[in-house]
Amino acid sequence: MKFPGKAFYIKALSCALFGIGLLHGATSYAAVSQTPLSLTIGVPPNILLTLDESGSMSWGFVPDSIENDVISGTSITRFYAASAFNAMYYNPKTKYIIPPFFNESGAEVQLSTQFTNAPINGFRPGDGSLDLSDYYRPTGKEYRMPTGSHNRLNGPINDFRTTITFSSNTTKKQTSAAGIEFEVTRSGSSLNRTYTCKILQSGPVLDASNFSCTRNNDEYIARTPAYYYSFDSTLSSCNNSKSNINCYKLTFVENEEKQNFAIWYSFYRTRALSTLSATSMAFAQLSPAVRLGWQNLSLCRAEWRQHRKL
Repeated sequence: MKFPGKAFYIKALSCALFGIGLLHGATSYAAVSQTPLSLTIGVPPNILLTLDESGSMSWGFVPDSIENDVISGTSITRFYAASAFNAMYYNPKTKYIIPPFFNESGAEVQLSTQFTNAPINGFRPGDGSLDLSDYYRPTGKEYRMPTGSHNRLNGPINDFRTTITFSSNTTKKQTSAAGIEFEVTRSGSSLNRTYTCKILQSGPVLDASNFSCTRNNDEYIARTPAYYYSFDSTLSSCNNSKSNINCYKLTFVENEEKQNFAIWYSFYRTRALSTLSATSMAFAQLSPAVRLGWQNLSLCRAEWRQHRKL
């Protein structure tokens, strides 16, 4: 039998080596990368923001379950104005920041607020403003953005009111449950009787210059600058429970915190304002390459119901 020559074996070996090289290359190309495409190519992210514009977003308290604890008719309770109970209300330990704002052209607009001229809606200063040093009343349950009536509530009844009766012309003093001291003077005759009421510098009132009071029969109501309640376990009848209304002390906003309170009022006092402020601060840090879309909750649900019918 005749065997192949040396040249045959050299040629066969060369072909085998070439085939192994091709197989190795094909295996390399077929390998699946274990690195996410976004980390290697840098795909711009897409963000879809859904805004909840339901009625509860206009409320100044959280959660919904505390409504009966913080609102009583046309007045608030101490719980409403205490951040230890209602996390939406002003907290003197928090540094509030005016959020960044951009117009439709993308140019940044500097928003502002002041204690004596605080916009009801810091993002829409043209909607009106209030002097927080003059007859402050917290926002009630309903304040719909961007339009709608600004419902405001009176302070806790027993803290801002007192009853004084007269049988003759004299001056009497009476202190409310929160320590506000009223001084009322009756003068004149039965045909021309006058009652002069004023708030004294005493207790929580460190400066009475912006305080006044009104009369309704024998009831006198204090009109005061902005205020809040602080949890104080040392108060009489307090059992160190945040659910005990007797554990909260009335504090009127002092000079050094007036600007901080004004920022809270204009940009954070309701669920909607707080959400917009937080979103504005977060999105201001994003790259211009980020693609952003937005929708409101009711429109989103309406479109979903419409598509469902199709």
